[in-house]
Amino acid sequence: MPGASALLITSPPLADAARALLERWAPDARFVVWTPGDRAAAQALRQDLLRQRWSWGMSFYNDYLFNAAEIAQFTDLFNIHPALPAIRGRGYDVLPLIERHGEYGVTLHRVDEAIDAGSILRTVARPLPADCCRQRLRELNQAASLALLAETLNQLQQHGPRQLAADAERLGWCWSGPCHRERTIDERLALLAASQPRHPALCGWRGLRCPVCRDPAPHHPS
Repeated sequence: MPGASALLITSPPLADAARALLERWAPDARFVVWTPGDRAAAQALRQDLLRQRWSWGMSFYNDYLFNAAEIAQFTDLFNIHPALPAIRGRGYDVLPLIERHGEYGVTLHRVDEAIDAGSILRTVARPLPADCCRQRLRELNQAASLALLAETLNQLQQHGPRQLAADAERLGWCWSGPCHRERTIDERLALLAASQPRHPALCGWRGLRCPVCRDPAPHHPS
């Protein structure tokens, strides 16, 4: 990593698309793909992060958790969360469906040690389609996340991070609600399967066939 002053960390699902955007807007930045659960890679990454100072960093569609020492190495450290501020943690592909939200969206925020709790710099909200299922919502969240990444990288290149902070202070976004964990989301889906087995939030969950798209989608944690 020495020699790079900016860093983007992502995970396999959107790695290729994220790399293409980074090469367009910040070609000199370091690009890292981390697979959740890979402890050896996480340990190596932690060591690398502490070896130098970084002008900015971006965690994108990624579950890597930064500790205080790592955060301190960055002048600015951001995360793009694939949900609106009402959904912290997991569940972004199912909670809008279960709770009948009118919108879905994405959130750009600063990173601190608490999960999805740093100051919010930008949100993008879009209408949730009436016939949406879990797999479709995942695709919408991914597309919105990539669009916000492109916008943010462009802003960082053109104006730096200070303009993002100025907009956030003016608009006053804030988080709400608890931080959802994967286990509690899975428990909620189990209860839903018992009472409403054809609910679109169950698309592909444990092999269930979706009543909307009619096909079992691959199971992903949400």
